[in-house]
Amino acid sequence: MLRLEVPTPDPAKPRLAEYFDYQSPASHAGLSLSQLAILERAAAADYPGDLMMIELRLLRTCNAICSGAISATEADALAQTSLEGNQGLAA
Repeated sequence: MLRLEVPTPDPAKPRLAEYFDYQSPASHAGLSLSQLAILERAAAADYPGDLMMIELRLLRTCNAICSGAISATEADALAQTSLEGNQGLAA
């Protein structure tokens, strides 16, 4: 299986989406660059090396925030919990 190296998100330098435009919904949802970077890290931890799935997760999360199904604060908290859980598995 081909593994791609997915760069670690830098809140100061947002990267361009390659598969799905999740950045427009993220902006519409009012996400800050640091909040988006946390969501990107969580998605990358869940789908290591699969940029398409990472971007799809981000698009779906941003659309959920825009539609009111989840708040940005809730998404951020879930991403933090996911990152903490993934770090525990790696240890």
